[in-house]
Amino acid sequence: MHTLNNTGRERLLLILPVLLVSALLFAFDAPLGVAVPLTALSVLLPALVCLHALRQAVRSAAVPAHTESFIQRLIDVIPDPVFIKRAGGQYVMINQAFADYRGVDKATWKGFAASSAAPDDLQLRANSIAEDDAVLAGTDIEKEDHTRRRATGEEVFRIISKRRSIFVDGEPVVVGVEQHITRWKIAERELQAVLQRETAQRHRVEDFLQNLIDVIPHPVYVKTADGVYAMVNEAFAKYWSRSRESVVGLRSRDLSADAARAALSEEEDREVIAGAIVSKEQQSRNPVTGDEVFRVVNKRRCVAVDGSVVVIGIDHYITEWRVAERQLKQLAEVDALTGLANRRHFSVESRHALEYEQRYGMGLSLLLFDLDYFKRVNDQHGHNIGDDVLRAMAQRMQECFRKSDIPGRWGGEEFIALLPHTTMETAIQVAERLRLRVADTHVPTPQGTIQVTLSGGCAQWRAGDTLESLVERADTALYRAKKNGRNRIEVSEADDLPAATYATGGEV
Repeated sequence: MHTLNNTGRERLLLILPVLLVSALLFAFDAPLGVAVPLTALSVLLPALVCLHALRQAVRSAAVPAHTESFIQRLIDVIPDPVFIKRAGGQYVMINQAFADYRGVDKATWKGFAASSAAPDDLQLRANSIAEDDAVLAGTDIEKEDHTRRRATGEEVFRIISKRRSIFVDGEPVVVGVEQHITRWKIAERELQAVLQRETAQRHRVEDFLQNLIDVIPHPVYVKTADGVYAMVNEAFAKYWSRSRESVVGLRSRDLSADAARAALSEEEDREVIAGAIVSKEQQSRNPVTGDEVFRVVNKRRCVAVDGSVVVIGIDHYITEWRVAERQLKQLAEVDALTGLANRRHFSVESRHALEYEQRYGMGLSLLLFDLDYFKRVNDQHGHNIGDDVLRAMAQRMQECFRKSDIPGRWGGEEFIALLPHTTMETAIQVAERLRLRVADTHVPTPQGTIQVTLSGGCAQWRAGDTLESLVERADTALYRAKKNGRNRIEVSEADDLPAATYATGGEV
């Protein structure tokens, strides 16, 4: 517009050619027919020149407006929020994504100041203006930001980039882009669950993959087609007590001292490269600490970023689960106080032994024991001492019986044992040995040591016997031992053995 206001200069440009032509015509005394056209031409040409200059000035004035319109359309197609700000936080331009995210009208935000964008957060305003000042001074900013959307409270992760630029009017501005990465961050949180569903690869970008696998608490590795470790995560390196860098470039045989296991791993890798899928549970020991390890090994074939075929492996550790299962199984099968088989597990194991005996007839006997006057122990010394007595009884049983025998706690102070491949005569000898060992046991108490005795009944398997019928005959013999004075072993009368074959004893 400055060009349009110089009217004095424009008038001079119009008059000067006329004066010059008139002077020349007068000097050379030109005819009227020549003078008039030349004079008109001298007026027309400057007028055309001025008109052209005027048009150029108008066009120049329209360029910034057209440029701004083009920039606005350009940034509106960008899916991430984009903004342009002047010094002091004044918004020059925002795109549609920015307006949608902020929940504002794009047109009304032109000229809006950052200092009024968040009146409830003075520190945020100050930080934003200071950051913009640094950018205008020449500092490039790229940072990850974790915040919440003001309108909805939605959690947001984004990468904010800011650069200094010159706007169409020649003034320096801050150009910013907010790249939203919320989905990626939430995917990282859920990665462990995703990996349990055996989805091995999320992205093929190598640097991102390294960062990604390092947050996984289970060992993850990538092997080349010839079995060389190309990438491992921190969990894998920690398992082998090495650094990531020292593992890359090695093979399984270089890490494991177990040559057979290393050879098996390398053979699996070759099968995976050929198209196989490996998914198996493995029990081993940590090569460094010796700790027992349970893991599910998953291996898949994949194509790397450079197009090469690789093996991706994940060792999902389930040691805690398997140990818990073992403990649950133990609780289901073992009496917690004595460590012997509980009644349920004894019954299961005994039925198997009975089936074997019925098929092969190798001899099988059952012993049933009961501690004498155990109620007195609990009443006089308390249940803790009573528990000590029960544990001592269990220890003596484990000392007297073979590994093939099945001892158990039948209930309360009553114990039971099934002896495969054992005749009645041998069973009586075992029972008598246990009776003597128990009678010789001294259990300490605050008032001194105490002794206990047991009574027992023996029964031998006969064709057609069930566990219930065998226990019933042994129980009858046990009852007779109690009746006949305790601290003795009696034999089931139905087993047709002479009375002299069972042990004698007396009440204590």
